[in-house]
Amino acid sequence: EADKMVDMGFVQDIRQILDYTSNDRQVLLFWATISGEIDGIKRKYMRDPKTIQGEPKVKEELLEQYYYNLHLRQKFSYLVHLLKKEDSKRTIIFCSRRSTVEMVAGNLKKQGISVGMIHGKLTQSKRMNVMEQFNKGKYDVLVASTVAARGLHIEDVTHVINYDLSQDAEEYV
Repeated sequence: EADKMVDMGFVQDIRQILDYTSNDRQVLLFWATISGEIDGIKRKYMRDPKTIQGEPKVKEELLEQYYYNLHLRQKFSYLVHLLKKEDSKRTIIFCSRRSTVEMVAGNLKKQGISVGMIHGKLTQSKRMNVMEQFNKGKYDVLVASTVAARGLHIEDVTHVINYDLSQDAEEYV
């Protein structure tokens, strides 16, 4: 994911690798947002580049957003309350850190909620297995880190909850 590599400071490494590769190479870049650095790489290292852009799946008129200003000690209890009150059967909960993903998922299980979790430290096969089980309805709730959640395509999600917000506003969106 080129935008993440740039954000992490690897733009020079990307350029250096591309400088040492053959001119008849095929370059594929995937990104959520096009920055100036990505655009520069595209212009310099790609021949006749094509851009494919997905369309937003949520119509703005169908989207409702709520913000709850809670004390840290109240967050988990209120999360459980929301999940039970809303009777949400296809919920994704995003957490900004792997440790929070594990804590939230583990505590939701203790509350009797069917939950799966994905984060960047799980193997790709484990993440795919959890996603398959979520899509088959084994889990009502998926708890995910923002890193693991990039590029997910899940149908019929009724609720998205940001348990805590990332420092990167783009990850919230």
